[in-house]
Amino acid sequence: MIYGVLPTVPEYFQEFINKNVDLTMEPKQCCPFHKEDTPSFSYDGRTGRWSCFGQCHAHGGVIQMHRRWFHFTSDEEAELDLLARYRVPKKTLKDKILDSKRASMVPQELIDRNVNYTTAVLNAKTPEQWIELDSIMSEFPVNEADLIKFNYRHNFISKQENTTIDDSIY
Repeated sequence: MIYGVLPTVPEYFQEFINKNVDLTMEPKQCCPFHKEDTPSFSYDGRTGRWSCFGQCHAHGGVIQMHRRWFHFTSDEEAELDLLARYRVPKKTLKDKILDSKRASMVPQELIDRNVNYTTAVLNAKTPEQWIELDSIMSEFPVNEADLIKFNYRHNFISKQENTTIDDSIY
């Protein structure tokens, strides 16, 4: 047992269900969750998931396997027990959200450039201002959401000024 990391399905299978079976070498087995003579349990090494195509139709990853093997009532209960057994620190929902935000963070410089570009697009009214935007546009790609906002604002301002716009270009 390696502490600090959850086991893979084959590792879990060998440790808790059948020490003599290596699912990576023999992925088709008799399902450990019901009695049968013909193998209906299958492990997919590409996805890391297992399925029973027999009586119980169970499927999942290591947490669902642990839930069925120890008869837990929920995946959350099984996950907590598995985390405790393998001494893996439990990440709260808040931790998971923060991790995903950190992974998708954009450098402040790009955010500032996007804000400057968006502001300039939304405020541009004259041909001179549009020519000035050419330098910004060459440095920073156009965001589709910004264009939608611009088109809305441009149409609104044009209607207020009683000018006609060829809407077919939008």
